[in-house]
Amino acid sequence: EGSSGRAAAGLGSLYKESNPEESFSWYQKAAAKGIYQARCVLSQMYAEGRGVSEDKVAALLWRLKPADVSSLVQRAQAGEMSAKTELIELLKKSTCSYFVYNGAQVDLRNKEIDWYLE
Repeated sequence: EGSSGRAAAGLGSLYKESNPEESFSWYQKAAAKGIYQARCVLSQMYAEGRGVSEDKVAALLWRLKPADVSSLVQRAQAGEMSAKTELIELLKKSTCSYFVYNGAQVDLRNKEIDWYLE
């Protein structure tokens, strides 16, 4: 976690009501430093559209622990069609056009995810 992550989360909390956009920015920094609570706050901010455009899928993804997403990818790679479908739909609805998994960038705009999971 580190003190810089906790400090960023503290600033996010400080600006939460008066400047939601600034708060969102600080919580992103805290989450990048490994502060799990910041991930939860970002999820809520996405769900409510506070400080950022409302995005229910981003809200869900911020709630997921990285291990949960990895498990979904692993099940999809193992041929579990429901996991593959769930992953593709989650990622296509996300505001991100790509994700990185095991060092490989998968671009959803080019539907590389189908190739990548095969």
